[in-house]
Amino acid sequence: MRIWISAAAALAISIAGCATEEEAGYEYEVESPSMPEARVLPSLPPPPPPRAKAAPRPSRATPPPPRNPTTGQEWDALLSKLRDSYDVSEQQRLTQAEEHYRLADRYFKSAEFEKADEECEKAVKLNPDHAPAKALQLEVQFIIGKGQITPVMAEYDDYMRQAMVRHQQTLLEINHSFTRGRRFYNRGEYNDAEREFRRILEYAKWMPTGVELESRRREALMFLERTKESRRQKELDEKKIQLILIEEEKQRDELKRLIDQKRELELLFGQAQMFFEREEYEHCVDICDRILYLDPNLTSVAEMRSVAQRLTHMRNGRDNLRDYIEQ
Repeated sequence: MRIWISAAAALAISIAGCATEEEAGYEYEVESPSMPEARVLPSLPPPPPPRAKAAPRPSRATPPPPRNPTTGQEWDALLSKLRDSYDVSEQQRLTQAEEHYRLADRYFKSAEFEKADEECEKAVKLNPDHAPAKALQLEVQFIIGKGQITPVMAEYDDYMRQAMVRHQQTLLEINHSFTRGRRFYNRGEYNDAEREFRRILEYAKWMPTGVELESRRREALMFLERTKESRRQKELDEKKIQLILIEEEKQRDELKRLIDQKRELELLFGQAQMFFEREEYEHCVDICDRILYLDPNLTSVAEMRSVAQRLTHMRNGRDNLRDYIEQ
């Protein structure tokens, strides 16, 4: 009986020790005590078999607690720096996207297509709704062989072909307008020439720039200035010609008046001589007065008038003397 009680106590202590070591993460080798052979009593349960020795587990060292790398002020400074570096506002993103697009356009015009593609990619990442950057990137990718034909791209390609056709047609129309303007300018039809040159400048205002278009625009602008200057000079010349014509007309009128006056003077002078010869001195004096009114510088007419007046006085005096004698 004492043997069974000792065995049960040893078993209970063994079980409690195993549970404690398992909770702490360690295992210890427990040796079951040797039990002498005993007589099994029918009233008691058989004792449990002795526990086999367990392999010792490697001890796991507890990791040290993480330490705070920074203090509170350093953490705030770090957050502020990150916020300033990565917190880009919407307007800044749009501005940066536009700058990348302009740089890509410069690369495209200088035939640096790889760099243009990279800048377009940056612009699209900053602003996915940037349509000019997408269009330029699509065109660049077609040039460098990256593009893949899709329905949208095929439609865009068709649109670009139509735009190029319209562009060529417009260039032809500009050349025709320039030729007509030169022809009108050489003919002196400055109003028509100015209309043609202004049409070229209007075309150039709405078309994409190019070497040929820029050359035509400069030539049209130069000839437009020449046309304006020539038209002003033509107007001045026409005014001078009008003044000369007016002056010539006045001279012709004056000459005609002088001719008519001379004819009239000759006619009146003949009448005065006729009246003088007929001794109608009063009529001769009247005619001489009319002649001297038209031309006071005729001394011969003035002498005839003076003589006719003296003869009139003499005849009147003689007639008065005769009448006096007769009475």
